[in-house]
Amino acid sequence: MPKTKILIIDTPVNFGKTTVFKCTGSLQEWLRSLPDVEVEYDLYADPEKLSRAQIIWCEPGEYAAVLASQRRYDDSNCHMWNDQVNRGGPGAVYDWSEAKLIIRIIDIDALFRSYRGIKWENVSWQLFIAPHIERFVREENGAVWPVSLRHATIPLGLDTKKWTYRERDTKGNGRIAYCSELWNGKQVGLAIQAFAELVRATDRHWSLHVLGRSTGERTWLDPYTKHILKDLGISDLVTFTETVDDMDGWLESMDYSISASAKEAFSLVTAEAAAKGMKPLTHNWEGARDFWPDSMVWTSVSEFVTKMQEPIDSKANRAAAMKYDFDTVIKPKLEKIIFG
Repeated sequence: MPKTKILIIDTPVNFGKTTVFKCTGSLQEWLRSLPDVEVEYDLYADPEKLSRAQIIWCEPGEYAAVLASQRRYDDSNCHMWNDQVNRGGPGAVYDWSEAKLIIRIIDIDALFRSYRGIKWENVSWQLFIAPHIERFVREENGAVWPVSLRHATIPLGLDTKKWTYRERDTKGNGRIAYCSELWNGKQVGLAIQAFAELVRATDRHWSLHVLGRSTGERTWLDPYTKHILKDLGISDLVTFTETVDDMDGWLESMDYSISASAKEAFSLVTAEAAAKGMKPLTHNWEGARDFWPDSMVWTSVSEFVTKMQEPIDSKANRAAAMKYDFDTVIKPKLEKIIFG
């Protein structure tokens, strides 16, 4: 029997030598393991590749999704495509009107309303990565959605088997991981202030281990970070690492993980730390409590300091991560949508 052809359109992020698909990594790995499925990947909405696919998965809901929702490429709309895609010349026609089209909205595409340009009447499934993103989009003032459009929220999930579980000492070892791209939305300054207050308010040794690279904002963010660390007197307690080959191994010596991000749609770093039995604390971004128990969420610096001193419950943290295990929880939901 011929294989089912699936096209995945997603934007990767490069960390050193490693290419990471933030949202479709586990999805692609699973689909490529199926013997009766042929998976093709593209960064763009290439009309030729679209026309070969029986199932199209596109995320986020930005311009590639807008193009995919056209369902056809011809002289009437070829101007919408950019020069990075092989257009096939004048008179070229590509049609993917019979393919199942699945578009998942992540977060930035919702906040910037990129989804408004999508022809939702041509879409089979409208997916969301988080309940608060679904609420934001579906309840937008004046939005009218096609009756035929099916929608669902499916969280990101993670492969918990890839994260080595170890029951931590309830008191912890004082080593804190902070894993993030370093840009303003991740609120590096807030993380540093929270850590500094933890050091000042408690009578024990703490160290903060930052893993991540600065983005385009490094021209001002890097000097600020160095300055504020020096003025707070904690420079010798903070280390910076840009990339590692083995994230699971790097985290093994840590007992805590913190995030100060103002915007998330799931928080993989929280899930990964919890899966290892560490104590993760994520800042109270909108939707944080849709995923994580109150014991893992902090709103103020004082609350952060209090919760960091509470005993580590490795079993409970692992259980919180298992709610989003890809194989046992997320994959069955995806199977119904993709192949149902």
